[in-house]
Amino acid sequence: MQKLFNVCWLVLALGLGQCATPEVKTPKQALSKRDSGIGLITLKDEARKSERTTFDFYEGPDLKKKSKAFDFSKTPITPTLQPEFYAPEADICYFLCAGWDPDRYYVIVDEKKKMLYLPRDTTRYRFIRWEEFLPNVKVITRLEGNNNTARLEPLERAPLAPWDDLSQNQFNVLRIKEKWMEVEVPGTKNKGWIKWVTDNRFFINFEAQRVKALSQLKGFEDPSAKPYNNIR
Repeated sequence: MQKLFNVCWLVLALGLGQCATPEVKTPKQALSKRDSGIGLITLKDEARKSERTTFDFYEGPDLKKKSKAFDFSKTPITPTLQPEFYAPEADICYFLCAGWDPDRYYVIVDEKKKMLYLPRDTTRYRFIRWEEFLPNVKVITRLEGNNNTARLEPLERAPLAPWDDLSQNQFNVLRIKEKWMEVEVPGTKNKGWIKWVTDNRFFINFEAQRVKALSQLKGFEDPSAKPYNNIR
């Protein structure tokens, strides 16, 4: 299988304020909070299997001037148009999403954080929050040097997990609660809660090879597919 596009380890800036609820993000909020994304966006399976398998980008938020289109399976990667994860033979193509509002998604398309725009067409595109994407990765690595010892509860002042001497940094992901991730040491019954994000930074890594196609993801809803007035 073609090697997944992008670095083997993912470490993205992520705004702590977005962990708790799938709030609508306006352009100003999205760009001021972060430029590395509140999640990922991809084509829905129905669109990928249709005759038009492209991300139809626009230059501006008014969606008047079309930019480059990116075909799910045909467009080559270029310095100015780079999915965050790309393995077309495995049905994988995710771009970083910086925010969304009633009319559009704000999409980061290259390493220089260039922003392009997609219509908020939820029959065609699917947005996935990091909070729901990460449990599907299954295995993560805790970054060292972040004072992130596992705790018995997802609370700042909760007792430290007695088994965690910081020598073990690879964990199975069990679930996420706001900025906390419940983890388990592989092959044991040792469980605890670590921070997966704080101060606008991930406190974890994961291998790009663990990224799954949309059809394989479980346990998430697309908040951008709900009526706008029901989410605010």
